[in-house]
Amino acid sequence: MGLVDWIHDLLTPTGLNEVAAALMRTRALYTQAQGRCGTDECRAEYQVKIDEIDDALQPYGIDLRDGFTPDDWNEVVAAVPQATLDLITETGEAVVGEIGDLSLKFIRGLGAALVEGAEGAYDVITDRLKGKEPEMVAALTASVLVILVASFLWNEVKRGPKA
Repeated sequence: MGLVDWIHDLLTPTGLNEVAAALMRTRALYTQAQGRCGTDECRAEYQVKIDEIDDALQPYGIDLRDGFTPDDWNEVVAAVPQATLDLITETGEAVVGEIGDLSLKFIRGLGAALVEGAEGAYDVITDRLKGKEPEMVAALTASVLVILVASFLWNEVKRGPKA
């Protein structure tokens, strides 16, 4: 089992982000290649690439700038829960924000639909009643009087005779 396989096996069960795992594998390959270089110029080129990967690992809470040793895996494993929590928190905030936006759009749409429906109902009623205004006023007045008289009589019957 090579170092790259060991890194992959170590990172996969922990649930570390695939990007971070890929960066760690790439860093291990660059470190191996740097060790095989015969010139200082070649080593310097690989060190630049390793430093770029170290910079890319910073957002995941992984700091390997002091070298790449097996003790650093404690740092990686300790960073996994926090990185996972950060990812869940960011995702949760995004989901809540989207739900809020959708709810607001729904309520705005519902309000507009209710107003348009009321306007449509008013237009239909006024179109049907055009030319019948006196009859409608008389019918409305009679309806109100019947309701008031019925309510008055009901209350009188309910109370019973006064002594």
